[in-house]
Amino acid sequence: TTEGMVQYTAFANSCSDEQWWDMDSDLLEVTPGEQQARTVFDAFGPMEQAATAVEAASLLASVEDGLLIIAEERSSPIRMQHRIPVAWTQRAARARIAAINVTAQPGEAYTLQLGV
Repeated sequence: TTEGMVQYTAFANSCSDEQWWDMDSDLLEVTPGEQQARTVFDAFGPMEQAATAVEAASLLASVEDGLLIIAEERSSPIRMQHRIPVAWTQRAARARIAAINVTAQPGEAYTLQLGV
C-alpha cells in the first residue's frame, strides 16, 4: 500500500547533465547558509567537520617529533577516521591542544580518548 508515502515526479524542464557538470556554470557558486540535523546526535559539530587541507597541514607542521596525539574527552567523540577534525586545528590556534581539563566525581572512572 502507498498510504502515508509521498512520491515525487521528475522535474519538468530540469537542466541536463551537461549543465550540472559544466565547470563554468553558475550552478557551482553556492554559499552555505546553515547546517541542520534531525537530532543532536546527528548534528555536525566541530568534531564532525573535517579541517581544510591548509588547516591540517598547519597542525601537522607544528608537530616536532612526527607523532600527533590529542586527548579528547568523552563528550566529544572522535568519529572521523581519515580526516582531522576542525576542532583540533581551532584548539591548536589557541595553544590549548596539549591540555584537557575535566571534572570527575570521587571514585569515578573517567573515560577519555586519544586521537593518534
